[in-house]
Amino acid sequence: MLEEHLELNSPVTSHVRLKEGLFYLSNGISPYAGDTCHQPPLVLLFLQQLDQVGPLAHFSFLVLVDLATALLLRQLAVKYRSAFQAAPGWAAASIPLVASQEKVPSLLVAEGIEDVLSPAFVGLFYLLNPLTVASCAALSLQNLQHLAFLTAAASAAAGKGGLSALGVALSLYVCPFTSVLLLLPCAALTYQAHRQKEEAVREHGKYVPSAQDKSVNCGFLAYSALFCLVSLGLFACLLGISCAAMGGELQFLEASFLSVLSVRDLTPNTGLFWYMFIEAVRGSKAPAFLGGVGDM
Repeated sequence: MLEEHLELNSPVTSHVRLKEGLFYLSNGISPYAGDTCHQPPLVLLFLQQLDQVGPLAHFSFLVLVDLATALLLRQLAVKYRSAFQAAPGWAAASIPLVASQEKVPSLLVAEGIEDVLSPAFVGLFYLLNPLTVASCAALSLQNLQHLAFLTAAASAAAGKGGLSALGVALSLYVCPFTSVLLLLPCAALTYQAHRQKEEAVREHGKYVPSAQDKSVNCGFLAYSALFCLVSLGLFACLLGISCAAMGGELQFLEASFLSVLSVRDLTPNTGLFWYMFIEAVRGSKAPAFLGGVGDM
């Protein structure tokens, strides 16, 4: 079963641990009583309702998440290509190659990879990637983290600061601490998108490259501070809703967030050290102090 492969699952995204947490929750026991379930409460409650629909509901949900992630990747590629070519819209940005006025074959005028690969290829490359397909088949929830990351980035590229802040808050919720790195890049990207729209209107559509614009100014610093406050405020709201959903119990804070820092769960993950170690002891009996890792 792919669910047991350590290359596709971790203690946070494992479907086996999720099933155990759902079993505890359905029997009136806190899923965070032990050290098994690490999913946030809102995700756990949503998947509990999804599990009651049917056996294929969870898999169908993961497929839809992968589709949404691929579309967001395409959106990001379109925005990048639009900025690269100074193209005003989707139609011009989605052209795979630059047209040549001398009627030379387009492959001969391609100057870089941006002129060869279309935005649709970027989305399909993720969607049809063997690791993406295997992760979905293993019922891993790591693609939910990808969707939250790309929601924040794609919204920032489109200049939608509120939606990007919500994406950052969701990223902090499903993948704590690591998503803090999204705060300043998303704030800068949103601020730059707003500035370019204002200057395009002011200068009658003239495109100003970001390299020629000074983004570090008082306005940017104020906007970044506001963006961080809104993102952290939305994250605090998610924590408050989670606390209310769990009846005031705060065990989920330790299991879903603080356990990532304390590293109390030493289950092997996809790191290079554990991969080489498991390959070395595969098929042999591990010493007693290793807890039977060699039997995996």
